[in-house]
Amino acid sequence: MNTQSNVMPTDTNKYTLGEWLTIISAFITVISALTGAGFAAGKKYTEVQNSAQSTELKAEITILQGKLDLAQLKLNDLENSSTTKIKELNEGLVEWKKAYDDLRMIFDQKNGEISVLSKKLNGVDSCSFIQKQILETREEIDNVRSVAMWSEVGSLPEQIQNRITVLEKRLTQYQQELGACAR
Repeated sequence: MNTQSNVMPTDTNKYTLGEWLTIISAFITVISALTGAGFAAGKKYTEVQNSAQSTELKAEITILQGKLDLAQLKLNDLENSSTTKIKELNEGLVEWKKAYDDLRMIFDQKNGEISVLSKKLNGVDSCSFIQKQILETREEIDNVRSVAMWSEVGSLPEQIQNRITVLEKRLTQYQQELGACAR
């Protein structure tokens, strides 16, 4: 090879067709190589980015899956605890209802006893009152008769006789009421 052939001539008409083909072929090869390298580099860059994004997404999915699993566990725990609480509340409600029914029965029984005792107490008070009225009425009849004793024998004044009759009727009524107290 000629040392002058390594140096590029400045006049383009001096190149032969073979040289031009070699230059164009070299240029196409360089462009193809650069394009291929650029495409390969771009593809590799895209793959690396996609791989990085994929790794990030996988990491996020793993984190989200962990959070989802934790939330599911909490939900299951809440369901179990709420089921347990509902069961406990239902059992407590049954116990409370039984205790309420028992207390209601005792309350009704005590009210019945109070009613009976109140009637008896009222009866005792009424009977005592009636007995006291009977004694006072007898005493009043005796007083009226003793006044009549000082008057003429055999002739009680009509007012005194009427008063004794009224008092005896009252005494009869009190005795009937006292008879009802004994029942």
